[in-house]
Parts: sequence; C-alpha cells; structure tokens
Amino acid sequence: MASHISFIKNELNKNGAALKGNLEGLNELLVTGSLLQDHTPFEEVYRITAGCMVTIKGMELKKQRYHTFCNVPEHDLTMEECIEKGDVLFRQAVDRIFQKSREYGYQAECDLSGGLDSRMAAWVAHDLGYHNILNMCYCAPGNIDHMVSRKIAADLGNDYHFVPMDGDILKDIEKKVFLTGGQVDYIVSTGALKGLENYDFSNIGICCTGLLGEIQNAYWTEGEEHTKAGYTANRRSLFYELRIPEEYLCQYDNFEQVNLYEYSFKLFLLSGLVRNQEVEVASPFIDPDYLDFIYKVPLKFRKEYRYVTKWMYTKYYESTKYVWQTMRMPVRNYYLKKPYVPKTVDDIRNFVIRVVNKAMRITGRDICIQRKDDMNPFAQWYLSNDEIRRYIQDYYESNIQFVTDHEYRARLHAMFFGGEANVLDKLEVINNIAVWKLFIR
Repeated sequence: MASHISFIKNELNKNGAALKGNLEGLNELLVTGSLLQDHTPFEEVYRITAGCMVTIKGMELKKQRYHTFCNVPEHDLTMEECIEKGDVLFRQAVDRIFQKSREYGYQAECDLSGGLDSRMAAWVAHDLGYHNILNMCYCAPGNIDHMVSRKIAADLGNDYHFVPMDGDILKDIEKKVFLTGGQVDYIVSTGALKGLENYDFSNIGICCTGLLGEIQNAYWTEGEEHTKAGYTANRRSLFYELRIPEEYLCQYDNFEQVNLYEYSFKLFLLSGLVRNQEVEVASPFIDPDYLDFIYKVPLKFRKEYRYVTKWMYTKYYESTKYVWQTMRMPVRNYYLKKPYVPKTVDDIRNFVIRVVNKAMRITGRDICIQRKDDMNPFAQWYLSNDEIRRYIQDYYESNIQFVTDHEYRARLHAMFFGGEANVLDKLEVINNIAVWKLFIR
C-alpha cells in the first residue's frame, strides 16, 4: 500500500512486475479528467475512496466505509441561524489552517483570485489576526482575477506574488503526470508547477486554497430538491459515452453526494499533489465540522449564492466592495441587485467575442479571442499559438506508440483527430498517452 504511484511502480519493478493498464479506469480519466469508483489507471491497483478504510486480517483485505457526509438539509433553520453558526465554524476552519503555520514559525500562504472562496479564506484569516500572509494568484496577466486579487492583498497588507500563466503550462505534460501519479488530467493543477519553479517555498507553511468552495452554493444540485444519484455533470469531454454501474452509484443517496466523492475529492483536491512536493495544501471548505454544517443548510439558501453573499454582506461588509469574477460586479451590487455599468459594457463586448469566435469556428479558422475574465483560457492559448499547437501535435505523434493496446490506441486517435474533438479533448488524449508512457508497460 502506498499513496503515490511512483512508489508502487518502483516496488513492482524491484520484484520483476510491472503496472498494466486498466482500460476502464483510463477511459474514465479520458472522459472526466479523473478516476471514478476505486479505480486507478492500473490493473490490480486500487484507491481508497474518501471516508473508507482498509483493514488487513491475515491475507484478507476488507474495505469498510466509516463516514459519509450526509447532505440532508435541516429545513427549520433560518438564514440568520445558518449565517451565525456557519461563520463560527468557518472561522474555526480557517484558524486551524493558519495556526499551524504560526505554530512552526512559517509564513502562511493563501491563494487569492477574483472569486469568493479564496477571498473569504484570506479575509477571515486577516480578521482573526493573522498578518504574516503571502497571497498568490495564478492566472493569465491582466484579467479580473489578477486585478482584484492584487487590490485585496494590498488592502489587507499582505505580501503578494503573481504567477503569470500562459500557453507554456500546456507543455508541462510529463512533469505533472508523474507528480499526480496519472490520477488526474495534468491541466487541473494549472500554474502550480510554475509557482513552485519561480518562488522559494522553504519558509512557507500550509498553503490555504479555496478548493471546493462551490459546495456552499449547492453546485451539485439541480433545483431546490436533491435528485437521484448519477454522474453526468462537468465532464471534461463529451466525445465518448461514460457509464457508471448502478450498483456502484447506489452507495450514494443523491446527485450531490456522488459528485462530492467522485468528482470534487477525486479531481479538484488532487490538484494539490503538485505543490505537495514542497508544501502542504489545505482548504477550509472541507473542514469536517464546516462541511457537515453546510450540508444542513437548506438548499433554497445555498442556491444562487444566497447564503454566501448574505454572509459576506452582514459579517464582512468591506469584502463585498471588490469585483466578483463570476458575476463581473462587486458582491454588494449582486446582493442588492444594483446595476453595475462596467458589467453591462463587458456583456456587450463578450457577446461580440462569442459571435466572432463562432464565426471563426464555422469558417475553419484557428483563431479564438480571449475574454478578459477567463482564468484558464486553454482554447485561446492553443488556437492562437502555433508553437503550442505544434508541441501538442508532436507529443501525440512521438508518443502514441507507448499505448500498447491497439484498440485503445485507435480510440485515442479518433478523439484527437475527430471532427467533433475540441481543445480539451486533445489535452485529455495527450494526458492519457503520458500515463501510458511513464507508468504502463
């Protein structure tokens, strides 16, 4: 048993064995960017799902589930009660992260963007009295995330480090696949590797992120009632069908619960594996006490950012004056339903961009105009940069032979060159090829 594929590979090699491809797991990786069920990309290598443990008795292994986050709302809670209790638990979650850095004499780091999740982690940490904080922002230069995070960090008096992201991060294929053990697509960690390479983390304690903050907003629910367990949302690719066995889905109560365990935990949280080479990474949004409580908040409050924006407006009013990347207006404008002229101008501009980009696709021209609120404009980087396109194409052609299963190789070929394939399809294909090349023999 080990927590990293490279350890497993080395031990198997020492004993004359090798990792073999698990085609079902590799297909999940290809379609979703992560692995579902208990799969890894390798035969006879399994992963322990969050909330489960393995007991060993003699030669017998037995998997047991010891905890499941229950998301049955308590409908008698008022919004005010939710905010009061939620604030106490969120402050506790933030304190637990930042206290560790202080305890060992390290500087705390907190990612910061133009969204709400990392903003509130940084804001509450400051409110709790933590001032030796470094805010890091990973995004394309000049977009909303960059401008807003820089302003917030300055107003809080925090150190600020910007990691500019461009199409070169699409070249970090094998480095990231190795560090993540082939368990997620390499683009999920965006600029993490670049951040490690251009900043000295030797005096940094725990890196605090806003990962899984979308849980507060009932992101994995449809309507104001929980729906049947299923896996259909946020697939990386629609090129191939994906079927999840009903007998596996039946262990979950509803759609939100499936996506917490099978998507949030198995994709987004693993983006931290790259930075784990140097530092620990944590998020207050998955603090067990806070997550347990948030799932008790009625869905009608969690939906449409009602809980989050009212919490910010009533408890941390100053945090609402900054533009919110998702809505492209200050939080207080959204909460009070007040118009914001710059957003109206942006809406017109973005409509024109969408029309132009669609026209370019129809005419077969490889041009994509970037919207300034795109944090990770993968398509724009790929379509507008000849060098990046050649690199991706060359990687495919130079390494496709490492996929030794001919039927599966044909599957990758169809997805890479297919008429319906898009940029993300191509990136998922080369990620899959890298897994074969680095681990499978």
